[in-house]
Amino acid sequence: MDYVVRRISREDWSQLRELRLAALRDTPLGFLESYDVAYRHGDDEWRFRADRGTWGGRSTTFVAEAADGTWVGMMGAFVDEAGEPLATTESRVATVVAVFVRPGWRGREHAVAVSLLAAVERWARDEAAVGGLRLQVHEDNARALAFYRRMGFVETGDREPYELDPTRSELEMVRPLSATAPRR
Repeated sequence: MDYVVRRISREDWSQLRELRLAALRDTPLGFLESYDVAYRHGDDEWRFRADRGTWGGRSTTFVAEAADGTWVGMMGAFVDEAGEPLATTESRVATVVAVFVRPGWRGREHAVAVSLLAAVERWARDEAAVGGLRLQVHEDNARALAFYRRMGFVETGDREPYELDPTRSELEMVRPLSATAPRR
C-alpha cells in the first residue's frame, strides 16, 4: 500500500479545503455543496469542518495520505442522534458522507475507497457503537453506485430530491455492520 489511512485533525483544515474543492470540481453531483459556495468559505469554516472530523463517537473524517503527504482520498461519517434517543445499537446507523478519491488513485489497484470504508466501519462499530451504515448517492453517479453495491450496500427504495437539482434524486443505501467484509 502506497498510502496510509488516518483520522484528520483540526490542524489539517487547509488540506481538507484543498481536497474538498478538488472533489467538487471532479464530481459535483457527489456532494450537496457547489464548488462556488465551498470556495467562498473562510478559514474558520474549514477549521470547524476539520475539527468536526475528530468528534469521536459522533463524527469522523478519514483521509488516505500518500507517501509524499498528498491527500488522495477522504470519507466521513456521523451519527445523527436527533429523534433516536432510545435507539438500540442495532437500530442506530452512521451516515457515510464526503466520499472522494482522486482520479489517479481510483480502482482496485490502490483500493483507497475500500481502505477508507474499512476505517469508517471500525469507527462506526468501536466508537460510534452503531449497527449499520447508511448513505445517499446521486442516481446518476454510476461509479459510486457500483462501488457501494460491491461493498454490500443495498438500496432501501427511499429517494430524496437532490438539493442542487430537485429534478434528480438521491438513493438511500444501507449496510449492516455484521455484513461480510467488502470485496476489493
